[in-house]
Amino acid sequence: MKKNLIIFSIIAILLCWNFVINAAINYSVRDTLSLATGSKDGVYYALAQGIEKAIENKNPSIEIIVQATEGSVENAMLLQAKSVQLAMIQNDIAYYFFNGQRMFNFPSKKMVGIASLYTEAIQIIARKELNINNVSDLKGRVVAVGSENSGTRFNAAVILSAMDFEYEDIKEICLSFNEAKDSLIYGSIDAAFITAGFPTPSISELGNKINLLSIDLETITKLRKNYPFFVYTRIPPNTYQGQLQEVFVLGVRALLVARKDLGENVIKQISQAIFTDDSKYIEKAHSVGSDISLKNVMNGLTIPLHSGAEQFYRDSDLIKQKSPRYFINIIFQYLVILFLAIIFLKNWNYIKKIVRRNIYVKLALVLLLFFLIGSFGAYFFEKNVNENFSSIYKTLWTSIVYIVSGFEDFTPITTGGKIFSLFIFIGSIGILGSVAGNFASIFLKGGEEKMPKNLNKHIAICNWNKRGDTVIRELHHPSAEPDKELIVLTDMDVNEKELRERSRKRYGNVYFIKGDPTSYETLESARVHLAKSVIILSREESDDPDPKAVLSCLAISKLANAENKPKPHIIVELMDRNNRQITLDAGADEIVSAGFYRTGIMLQSALYHKLSDIFHELLIYQENTNSFFIISKEKFPSILLGKTFQEASEIINKNRDIKNPTILIGVKRNNEVILNPPADSRYFEEKNFNTFKEGDALVVMSYKLPDLSNLKI
Repeated sequence: MKKNLIIFSIIAILLCWNFVINAAINYSVRDTLSLATGSKDGVYYALAQGIEKAIENKNPSIEIIVQATEGSVENAMLLQAKSVQLAMIQNDIAYYFFNGQRMFNFPSKKMVGIASLYTEAIQIIARKELNINNVSDLKGRVVAVGSENSGTRFNAAVILSAMDFEYEDIKEICLSFNEAKDSLIYGSIDAAFITAGFPTPSISELGNKINLLSIDLETITKLRKNYPFFVYTRIPPNTYQGQLQEVFVLGVRALLVARKDLGENVIKQISQAIFTDDSKYIEKAHSVGSDISLKNVMNGLTIPLHSGAEQFYRDSDLIKQKSPRYFINIIFQYLVILFLAIIFLKNWNYIKKIVRRNIYVKLALVLLLFFLIGSFGAYFFEKNVNENFSSIYKTLWTSIVYIVSGFEDFTPITTGGKIFSLFIFIGSIGILGSVAGNFASIFLKGGEEKMPKNLNKHIAICNWNKRGDTVIRELHHPSAEPDKELIVLTDMDVNEKELRERSRKRYGNVYFIKGDPTSYETLESARVHLAKSVIILSREESDDPDPKAVLSCLAISKLANAENKPKPHIIVELMDRNNRQITLDAGADEIVSAGFYRTGIMLQSALYHKLSDIFHELLIYQENTNSFFIISKEKFPSILLGKTFQEASEIINKNRDIKNPTILIGVKRNNEVILNPPADSRYFEEKNFNTFKEGDALVVMSYKLPDLSNLKI
């Protein structure tokens, strides 16, 4: 029994000893750090309490003592005197302290940065009943300018100096935020400067008894020449009771700083607590806590970074890259981009067609280009000095507001920003004016379409008859070239409005021009000689229409030759096939004689019943019907070079597409078409065809234009 008691006692003694040792160790290594802030009614003090909870919850070995002070200037002095280890301070005051300028006689390298937290607004408030509506109205007034050793007092001095205030123009009183609030309520002061994140409790407690004053752009521009730390920011409407409009003011960045001799590991732990797991405490402490983010830690940092903070920020990039959430975000972004790219590529032809034929889409794209160039340029120059351009999203929104109603108070304040805003202005005004002009022309012209300038490689139709609408319809078939511009040149009266109302989509890229198709001047003005192809329809109302077609053909050929341009491919509809040779001599490339084809089809149909249905299907573009196509020499599958017609047919059949089966029926060589050449070598020699060679084109039958680029043996 005694033996068990002895063992139990030894174990109890060891446990107690271990507890005492651990407690002693924990106590001995616990760091107690004082954090200098501002007045207890200010944002610094409230935010510091959230920082205290975040740090202590994450690292129990660190104790933070939040210390109320008069503000930034005193905080710098406390750091210098080693009275505190941490401080919250304005970036301008930090810079002057570090470099020994303005209110500091000697430079000090003992202060280093941990992070840039948020933008503090230099808020100027005045009693509403005094009708003080701008800063110039403060002359002769009693004005609170912050505590004696505060950054607010410095801010007030430089702003009033920039507005040509003399020292005796106002009665200056140094008061804390809370004291200034009480003095405004009791009427012992007229106005106050308060540099703090918004909403500031002291101002909120005043309700609708005060006016919030804006800083004009001229003052801001003058100030930034000597004080580049100031940023242009805005206080959104309804931030305070009775504040219905946005108020534009100057701002400075609030920094969290530390003594340089503070341990690297301690600063690293502090940084981690603020920006990762326990940031919720900071967001709860004050609304500006939600503006504190890792991506902005270097914004407005005017002094060197502590090595511990720098190490954490470097590591945080590695942590971010390794986290599952990071990979999920990256994958999601790439999937969205891929999805948009697939939609874009899938509809490329349709998009290209819309852009090519629609002047408004072209103008919109140019406007978008101006908008993006101007916005990104303004962002580049303004992001560090103007809160309205502090992010890409804010910049894009500001640019949209500018295009709609002008920048007004969103005006850029840097030279570069102004240049790019001018770029947006010139582009948007010019293009919006063009759009308005085009819309006006639509109403004035009753829906007529104006032929685009510099039209080239289009399709021209000379004359108009009852088959004209059918020609337009079939030229818009997907297997044709539906995105090609079409012009119709005729001296007949065509009810263009009725045609467009019947099918706006079909006639969207069709331009009607009134004139004589045999006139050199008319053909040249309509740019017919620069077309890819010209269709000359027969004038059915004329007793002898073929001579007119010959004259048009000759005039087009002469015009192209005079300008040293390639002659367009000319197809002529003749009423009398006996005029075929003279039409070819005039420059026609193909002749279509309606009477001749009708006679041939009727004769064959008499011998082979229902043969006319086959011709009908092959000659008309319709969905789910076969048609003839020519695979041009540019798209000729190289795998068929050197192959006989039979070998080429076998290869195409072997690679038969289920959805678009293709049959080889002939070859086009030197502008001559050879259909289904027999295997007799003598026939090959007579037709100058034996095997396929460079420059040949295929004649095929399929449902739509086939792609034979991936044929395999």
